[in-house]
Order: sequence, then structure tokens, then C-alpha cells
Amino acid sequence: MKTIILTSTLLLIFSYSNAQVNKKVLLEESSYATCGNCPEGAVWMDSITTEFPNVICVSHHIYADAVTIPESVSWSDDLAPGAPLACIDRVDFGTTGTVYELTSEWRDKVIQQLATTAVVGVSITGSYNTVTREINVTAEANFTSSPSSGDLRINVFVVEDSVTGTGSGYDQVNYYNTVIGHPYYGAGDPIVGYVHQHVIRAFLSDIWGTAGVIPSNPSIYTPYSQNYSYTIPSNFNENQISIVAFVSYYNASISQREVLNVNIINLDELSPTFTNDLSQDKHSVFIYPQPFSDFTTLTFSNSKNESHTLLLYDVQGRLVRTVTNITTDKVEIAGKNLTSGIYFFMLRTQDLIQATGKLIVE
Repeated sequence: MKTIILTSTLLLIFSYSNAQVNKKVLLEESSYATCGNCPEGAVWMDSITTEFPNVICVSHHIYADAVTIPESVSWSDDLAPGAPLACIDRVDFGTTGTVYELTSEWRDKVIQQLATTAVVGVSITGSYNTVTREINVTAEANFTSSPSSGDLRINVFVVEDSVTGTGSGYDQVNYYNTVIGHPYYGAGDPIVGYVHQHVIRAFLSDIWGTAGVIPSNPSIYTPYSQNYSYTIPSNFNENQISIVAFVSYYNASISQREVLNVNIINLDELSPTFTNDLSQDKHSVFIYPQPFSDFTTLTFSNSKNESHTLLLYDVQGRLVRTVTNITTDKVEIAGKNLTSGIYFFMLRTQDLIQATGKLIVE
């Protein structure tokens, strides 16, 4: 049996009946700005994600700094009451008498979990409105073999990378400023303008997951899904946002909350949606002629001659055309093979959305 998930840019086919699901590992780190040892946790996370692409790292800020949220504090109260600590798939390995691990154990426990066989695949699909900044995502679990019976739940986080700011809520206390050879040697104490990675900005599910979606004894090859909506605050960088979804157990005993599998999708991998009142002037793109039938030209600022890609979508959010390697300040769109109606474009570089707008074809 096959489940087919269609996004605007990619067709993913999962064949559950004749192939194992790809096992990914969730590493949940505890951190906060006034923790002098926490730069060491950042070093370990960077090393692990570089070595093991199937490890998904997230960072709970557990004490009051500029990015702390109440849900992460509650997570910490149960699972990791200190920093820098990490839960690896929330498994109790018997190392510390609980589910958190010290930095020196992270890599070995990650390797151990990567070697396990996943019993469930986790997929994330949905849309993002580039004007209202509203996310609509569906997290789906599809079991390839029967798990142990229990309270299985879907969990979803909103995560932001490269979070920085000014002041004590952002500046990172650094006990390694004078430790020769350490990556943060000489970086300052505190590190002003420190860049916080993998920051959990919001829980879309309940703290311990959404209950009642997956039965205690789920059927194999039967999808179980839950939809979530969220509006990205204006002070979050939409180009650094990702969605993390995972399936885990919930039990009153913290040693029985294992994560079975996890997945991640970047915001720009979601299908974009648009509102009809989109202002083109806001994005500094000049369009002429508009409306058009044969062709139109989009002119924009590109003083650095960066390579841009233009993505054109219909009103259902379906990708209908892609123009790549735009290195000048103009791009021409032909009306050929486009039916009359409204279309929306996204102009982006490799890392950033530069502009969005509306085209009208007659």
C-alpha cells in the first residue's frame, strides 16, 4: 500500500509495505541565556547534527530569558530540570536514573537510537499564507508495524533558528570565554548578540501531545492525522521557521514517554497561500503590463546580482511555473499556457523570500 503526499515542489512516495520507515531521532536540549555552561550544549548539538543528518535538535529555554515559553518550563519540570541537558527520544537509558543525559552522553545515545527500527512514519503537509503569516499544517502518523499498546500522541513544535537580540534576555553567559581551545574561547562573557539555534517558539499540540488521535493499538498502514493552525508573530523570522512533528507515548511515569519517530519541514516547503488584497508596492516589485496576456515583466532591486528563483502559483496554491537563476533585476513571464485568472508569485534567493505579489492573466 502507498501513501502519496503532494506538496507544491515535491512528490513524496512512502511505500510502507515493502520498505522500512526512515528512523530519525529527536534531541531535546534544555538551555537559557544566563546558563554559563550552555554554550557547550550548542557545540554538541552542532557537532551531532553535522555528523548525523537524521537527528532533529530542538532547544527548550527553561528559565526566564527572552525566548522562554511556559510549555518548555513544564517540559523541564518533568524531564530535564537543569541545563545543558538533553532527552534523546525521551528514552530512559539507565545512565542518570531519569530520561535526561549529560552532554558527554549525547552522541552515544543518539547512535543507539539511530540503530533502532522505526514502527511509524511521520509526515507533515500544509500551507503558509505569506501575507497573514498563518500556518495550517497536518501531522500524520502511519504505522508500519504494531507498537506496544499505550497512550500514543501526536506532538508539533514551531522552531526558529538564528534567534538573536540585545540585552540580558538574549546575551549568553559564557564560562568558556577563557578556556583556550574551546569554540567559544574569547567570544565574551556574556556573548553579546549570541545566536540561539533550534529555539522552540510554540507548542501547537498540548504539552505532552494531542490525545485521542491515535488509538492505543493502532492499525498498520492506516493514517492518523491532526491539523493545527498558528500565526507567526511579526518579530519571528519566517525564513528561519520550521515545523517539527513526532509521535510519542504519554504516561504518568516519565520513563515511559518514548518518542517513536520524528520529522521536520521548513516553512518554505509548505504550499504558499495568498490573500487577494496583497499589495505589490509593499514588496518593491514593478509589474508591467498588468493585466497581461502575452507577457509581463517584473522589475525589482538586485544590486548584488544575486541568483533569484521565481515561483508562480495558481489560486489553489499549486505551483504552475518556476524560473531559476535570475541574476539581473528583471524577469519576464509569458502568458502562454496560463489560463485567464489570478496568479501569485514568490521571488526568493536561496535562503530568503524577497517578495510576493499578484499577477492577472487575461
